[in-house]
Amino acid sequence: MSQPCDQGIIQNLKVHYRRFLLVERIKVIDDKKDILINLLSALHNLRRAWTEVKPQTIANCFRHAKFVINQEVEETVADEADGMDELLNAWGNLQLLGGINKEAAMMDYMDVDADVITVIAKANQVCKVNKKQTEKSKGQDIQVVILDCNVQRGYEALDPTNWLAMNKKNIPMQAKTNGNDCGVFVCQYAECVTQGREIDFSQETMDNLREKMSIEIRRGELT
Repeated sequence: MSQPCDQGIIQNLKVHYRRFLLVERIKVIDDKKDILINLLSALHNLRRAWTEVKPQTIANCFRHAKFVINQEVEETVADEADGMDELLNAWGNLQLLGGINKEAAMMDYMDVDADVITVIAKANQVCKVNKKQTEKSKGQDIQVVILDCNVQRGYEALDPTNWLAMNKKNIPMQAKTNGNDCGVFVCQYAECVTQGREIDFSQETMDNLREKMSIEIRRGELT
């Protein structure tokens, strides 16, 4: 069944959210400060982004997914591009300020999470697999555990190699570790992107990043 959120609501939310990140980056450059992005600020930006999603956009997405009482109501294309002009403007301004490499493509920024798992069924299987790995695998390759878990429960065979959010810049492979790394990864990746830095961390440095984040939380530097 087609879901309304998949018809443009989520994408439009991301447009506004990523625009706010760029605007924050521009502001700290103007103020000659370092940008600080943590989970709390990300949640605030997400809330602000949601207020920017227009009711008409939501209504259009529901119509497109056939969630309507009157089937004769004319279907309107969901306006996923709402807010794109402001996003393009912020991207251009940040490039002029030197905050983004001029060769960087905005669509790469927009599609950075294109391969992230969002399907509930697969997410539930991953949670079950993580529990199984903790209790029984004793460090066994997570892909082997996933396949074994699916066979035992009668699930359809799945290829876990396609679940990894891979990137040519050596983004850590979250599916091979644990849920804690995912949160650390999101914060660290956002910091690199908004500060215009290369992705300077890998799976091998995750232990250090977790320890660093724990210290920052205890000190009140990260909330």
